[in-house]
Amino acid sequence: MLTKLCHFLLLFVAFVGEINAGTILNVAGPNNWPISPAANEPENHIYLVASWTQTIEYSSVDIAFRGNGISSTATGMAYLTTRMGNGTTAADQVALTSFNAPGAPSSWISLFSGLALPANSYYLMIFADPGGVIAWDATDPSTATTSLGTGVTLTSSLLYDGLLLSGAYAPYPPATDGFGFQDNLIINVTSVPEPSTLAFMAGALAGLVLWRLSNGRTGEMAFKR
Repeated sequence: MLTKLCHFLLLFVAFVGEINAGTILNVAGPNNWPISPAANEPENHIYLVASWTQTIEYSSVDIAFRGNGISSTATGMAYLTTRMGNGTTAADQVALTSFNAPGAPSSWISLFSGLALPANSYYLMIFADPGGVIAWDATDPSTATTSLGTGVTLTSSLLYDGLLLSGAYAPYPPATDGFGFQDNLIINVTSVPEPSTLAFMAGALAGLVLWRLSNGRTGEMAFKR
């Protein structure tokens, strides 16, 4: 009996981890849909944007994209905002980070972790540092596998990919005007389990197991008498 209950406890904790480690947005597939890389060169300013809308809040959110720095490691900045284009200010910024994109082949590049994202629209914007070029993998619509969490939708395709062919970025880069179309950029946005929540649930179940064992022993002693 004890062995079976212990096995059940381990399976339950694993199950809780799975249901809490939920997908918010995941676009997967082979890198077979050519798009212009994010670039910051004198006559070539291009940025890329993935966007989604949530109707519920998610906590402990991790965000990563798959890409590379083409021929060598490139550096860039990632902005997560609640709007983009003309009129966007730092007040619309949720998170900001610098990152390194290793040279090809592509790999997963982690950008943010542990974010709390209330219901809103979000724009993940990738800008290369001056002189840099960063490729963001994309997959053909026919080979794309898109998974969405509860209350999550992709934003209109016209706001999914930003593109600026000339000129320069705005002083606050997310305020740069651009245009684009849905490119199925490969991205993974997940909500990971809270350690305190898992510990509480596992502790509660452990208490239940101990209570069951205690009652079992008491019943056996009463029967023997």
